[in-house]
Amino acid sequence: MDTRAVNHLSNLYRAYHAAGDMPDCIVLWGQLASTNYQPPPLNTALPSIISAFQPKSGSTFIFNRLIQSFGYTEYNWGITHPIDLATMYAVPESLERYLRGGCASHTHCRPSPYNISLFQRYQVRPVWVHLRHPAASTLSAYHHYLGEGQGHGEIAEARRRANREQARTLGLEVGNGRPNERDKFLLRHIEFAVTWILDWVRYAEKEPANVFFTYFSQLVDHTLFAQVADKFGIGSVPDIPAHLDNDRLRDGTPGNWRSGLAEQTVDQVETLLQARLGPSGILEKL
Repeated sequence: MDTRAVNHLSNLYRAYHAAGDMPDCIVLWGQLASTNYQPPPLNTALPSIISAFQPKSGSTFIFNRLIQSFGYTEYNWGITHPIDLATMYAVPESLERYLRGGCASHTHCRPSPYNISLFQRYQVRPVWVHLRHPAASTLSAYHHYLGEGQGHGEIAEARRRANREQARTLGLEVGNGRPNERDKFLLRHIEFAVTWILDWVRYAEKEPANVFFTYFSQLVDHTLFAQVADKFGIGSVPDIPAHLDNDRLRDGTPGNWRSGLAEQTVDQVETLLQARLGPSGILEKL
């Protein structure tokens, strides 16, 4: 495909994507798959892994190490909705190329019927799903939209601007200095994380061999990458740096999500989580 044709398709894709026309985007991205696909330096000895990271679960830290420590190449097997990053659509042409080896992708996708049907067609097994306690991830999102933990320099400022714009687009109330703003954010938005987790848990209950769960606690105690390497046959784990320039890390170490919240807020959250996540047994692992 010549440069003029690629530019034309790319412009069409951007226009349809901005309009939320995902069916046409899937077709256009498929036509662009061969140009988006990067030949060497792909390390095809590495098995490509389809991963779904719960938002605000340490996924940027994890993905940066897959690229910079393990030697994966970033390539998108699908496209995301312009507003909801958890709504992702696999593109057959891209997925086929992705699975040739050496590719990684930073996604927050849900196990939608559409994606699962393509995973089954292309024998994706298992999907790596990374989880975090939903209260902790929701509070992390609050600080994310405040612009905290975005790195340093120009990339940090660009991220902060994007975060503020996304917060406005989503109608999020952050940084207004209102009383109990953090508590209210948690109570209003924790359902997103709960539902995201439940979607994957329910799929795993139906197809246990098709999902491999890891947890934020494994990231904290430095056992996560060894678990992943063993599961997917990657081999030995390389040195994992504590910090990289493009990380998104807030100062300090992860603490107890209950800290700084009103007692009533904690009680409401714990009651909700026990009712929604308790029966599956996943809550105690988070």
